[in-house]
Amino acid sequence: MQHTFRILTALLVGATIAACDTGGGAPIGDDGSYEGSLTQMDPRMEDGSAYVEHSISLEAGQQLELSLDSDDFDAYLQVRDPNGEVLTEDDDSGNDTNAHLTVMAPTSGSYTILANSFGPNEFGAYTLHVRRESMGEVVGVYRGELDMNDPKSFSEFAYPTETLEASAGDFYEIILMSAEFDAYLVVQDENGLPIAEDDDSGGATNSQVSLPIAVDGTYTIIIKSYDDYAGGAYTLTILRGDGDAAAGSMAVEQLTGSLSNESPILFEDSTPYETHVLDLKGGDEIDVTMIAADFDAYLQIWDADGNSLVQDDDSGGGLNARVSMMVPADGTYQIIANSYSAEARGDYSLTVRTRSISAEIEAGNVVLFNGSLSSESETMQDGSPYEAHEIEAEAGERLEITLTSGSFDSYLMVFDADNNKIAEDDDSGGGLDAQLFVTIPDDGTYRIVANSYGEMAEGPYLITVRR
Repeated sequence: MQHTFRILTALLVGATIAACDTGGGAPIGDDGSYEGSLTQMDPRMEDGSAYVEHSISLEAGQQLELSLDSDDFDAYLQVRDPNGEVLTEDDDSGNDTNAHLTVMAPTSGSYTILANSFGPNEFGAYTLHVRRESMGEVVGVYRGELDMNDPKSFSEFAYPTETLEASAGDFYEIILMSAEFDAYLVVQDENGLPIAEDDDSGGATNSQVSLPIAVDGTYTIIIKSYDDYAGGAYTLTILRGDGDAAAGSMAVEQLTGSLSNESPILFEDSTPYETHVLDLKGGDEIDVTMIAADFDAYLQIWDADGNSLVQDDDSGGGLNARVSMMVPADGTYQIIANSYSAEARGDYSLTVRTRSISAEIEAGNVVLFNGSLSSESETMQDGSPYEAHEIEAEAGERLEITLTSGSFDSYLMVFDADNNKIAEDDDSGGGLDAQLFVTIPDDGTYRIVANSYGEMAEGPYLITVRR
């Protein structure tokens, strides 16, 4: 998706934002939460908005996850590399008007986090949440310029490219970052077949591809923008890992298939499809991308009874499809590789990523609540059904709560012991799923409410709480 970029410079003539703490913002040490405030005495951006700098040391290959929360102003986040170049920025990807982003460090050094407001003359207290995670060994960093004046013809390979020599069994993470255009990443095999494409999986408008290597060979990485008329500076980083190190305990499998005249046909629209069967555990995460050069890909995940839990047409970039979901319960699931058109024929590839959270559950870092909304459920004032689940939490604890369902439009709420609503969300979890990042104000018992956006909704759901 194309976004409008907000590149900010210091208001003072000759002043630049260096990768160090200049007072006002505490340097970041260990992961955790840091309190701060924007005041009228802080330096200003070109648009008149105040900002505070925090310096943080990162190792090459570390992924940095940040959230900037404030009840006083519309939060805005920006991250700059050790050279002062903007890597990424975000406005409202957190809850309400809070900011949330992830960014990968291509090189070791001191980076700068800017805690900022979206508009001028906005001041007040904020909390900056910081978490780092190693993504693997950096094997290549490439910086360049996507020239807007160059012809943008994909078939003529006018875009910048890099090559990757890889062996079967290798696993790579490839990240394309730019603060000046909406990054778009394509990986081709030796035959010129696209085996991976991505738009925004790297956080904000950055691209990230998880690439398991099935065959020895030379792979081509194509650097593009989502908008053919946008360009600017970019950083391409390639990391190598063993799968767990590179993908955060995520297993990746590459599958291929072909739709033909012999393929079965879906009853409702006469489109051809193929089925790939997986056994999955409740609470696991699954992410599937379908790439096809010859037709408009369409992708679904069904449960064992043939009920469609999630489906997509073009979220994989171009005419490719991508779906992701939290698995609602243990069982057998079906990936349906399909097409948008009944006449579609040709080869396709599937990249299937699954992430098990069983170890996190055992360690107490993840709590799951299963349930089902029905005509027997209690209802809100608007007639929508709900179920409530209790959890004990401590003051200052940071909870990531996701409500997912393949049957209804999820709506998520959190209440304190006095029945005061402290957070709510509709679709921040992607698709029709809900997601909240909640900082617990006081020790006590909290209620997590699984609700639906519509009053007639029914069906199973899963709540995942990450501490």
